[in-house]
Amino acid sequence: MFKEYKRLGFTVRPIYYSKATINRKFGDYELINKKTFNFNFGFDYLIHPERKWAFKSGLHLDIVPLYNIEFFIKEGDIWNGYEGYQEDSNIYKLNFTIPMLVQFKKQMAANLFFNLEMGFHFMIMQEGGFNVSFPYINEELSESREIFAMYGNATNPTSVYPNLILSLGFYFTFPGFLLQTNVIFQKPIVPFFKGEYQFGNLLESGPTRGDYKNSGEYLGVLFTVHLKKKGKTRNNEFDY
Repeated sequence: MFKEYKRLGFTVRPIYYSKATINRKFGDYELINKKTFNFNFGFDYLIHPERKWAFKSGLHLDIVPLYNIEFFIKEGDIWNGYEGYQEDSNIYKLNFTIPMLVQFKKQMAANLFFNLEMGFHFMIMQEGGFNVSFPYINEELSESREIFAMYGNATNPTSVYPNLILSLGFYFTFPGFLLQTNVIFQKPIVPFFKGEYQFGNLLESGPTRGDYKNSGEYLGVLFTVHLKKKGKTRNNEFDY
């Protein structure tokens, strides 16, 4: 049956990246890290899709969060009479990923196949990182005060980040296309970014400093569509 559909498929993955972790070394200020919802997409290519055990490769474009943070500046910490302010910010980076997966399939019904995929996503990410800071300006006093700064650097000098992948779900066969719907979990072997953050230049509170780590772990779902080849007729045979 799988021979009736094209090996190349288009895939979309709505996913939640796990929130970054911090290790506060000293100080009272709290940096809140949040989960990030993103869409990753690309193309998958099946090798021997008609077999019970198959292989999958392709090319994906991953929208990777550098950070997704939130913090609250306490009353009186910037200028006298300052009432406090909540700040949040996030930014992303685009990276290419090459999947290398082993796929197991088992037919459950005439048009339904269970599938399990395991292997790696190899993400290509350039060296470098990010720097972010938040200056607050008081126009009446003609004064600017930077109270928060953070940086993070890519951790792997080879620019190739291997990520363990576990994915399971179902294939649904339709007259014109084949649809794969899976839950997918990514566990990076090497964290994506490591760095530091600090709060300072505060009138009443002391400085705060800590370590920052963004692993790149995520949980999501994938939807992959393979169009039917022209002139092919359907059958229920599965090549083991």
